[in-house]
Amino acid sequence: MKKIALFLMAAIAVISCKPEEEAIVPEVTVNTAEETLVIPTAGGEVVISFTTNVDWTANIAETVDWCTLTPSTGKAGEVTVKLIAQKNETNDNRIATVVITAQDVVKQVKVTQLQKNALVLSGESAFEVPAEGGEVKFTVSANVTLTATPDVDWIVATKAMQNTEYSFTVAANDGAARSGKIV
Repeated sequence: MKKIALFLMAAIAVISCKPEEEAIVPEVTVNTAEETLVIPTAGGEVVISFTTNVDWTANIAETVDWCTLTPSTGKAGEVTVKLIAQKNETNDNRIATVVITAQDVVKQVKVTQLQKNALVLSGESAFEVPAEGGEVKFTVSANVTLTATPDVDWIVATKAMQNTEYSFTVAANDGAARSGKIV
């Protein structure tokens, strides 16, 4: 009995003398200088590089059908993921948020794909003016900055009142009351 007790005490002493493993504190460092990465209207890809000391996952926060992210999981180390976007045929910029997660550390990278530039002339596109001259007015809707400049010296631009329509999308509110300003 004495031998068993001595053996158990020795085993407990050996077990208790084992050094404890130090917990790894997860880290993620995104190696992108820009706050937002930009993809041209024609489509293409952006590369997002980051370094992590633990296994990671990456996904696109929004549900989108115009871009994909690859790879979406990996091991610790220096990592490169690609966001590949299709051509943007819309008149609006498209935005995706890449979310990189390494245990409880989360980093986000915004990616914007530029809009298709659009210019729409309302009404007639050709005008007949009497021999004594006259005024021609037309309306242009555009999602880009534009100027109208005659290419001959006998047409002179006159100052016109400009109407600008702005369009904003307000995201759904899943929480407390909120307010915002458009400046």
